[in-house]
Amino acid sequence: MNAKGRTIYRFEKDDNSPSRTTCAGECLKTWQPVLAPNGVEVGDGVDEDLVGVIKRPDGSRQVTLRAGRCTTSTRTSASARSPGTA
Repeated sequence: MNAKGRTIYRFEKDDNSPSRTTCAGECLKTWQPVLAPNGVEVGDGVDEDLVGVIKRPDGSRQVTLRAGRCTTSTRTSASARSPGTA
């Protein structure tokens, strides 16, 4: 979960070769990127080798997990679909 209490998802529709995001426009209304303007701090129990950052088309930096982009959903937990589906 992020600091706002939202679940963090790994967005499976993104491309890993090369690593880039495919969520833009309407997609961003539901799947907001987890941004890391100052880098990423990894907590206990998380393998820091699996966590990274990519540069988005707008220049912001987005958190990655195992090369997949991390997002939060604007839907409530009862209405959210499976992680990575928009």
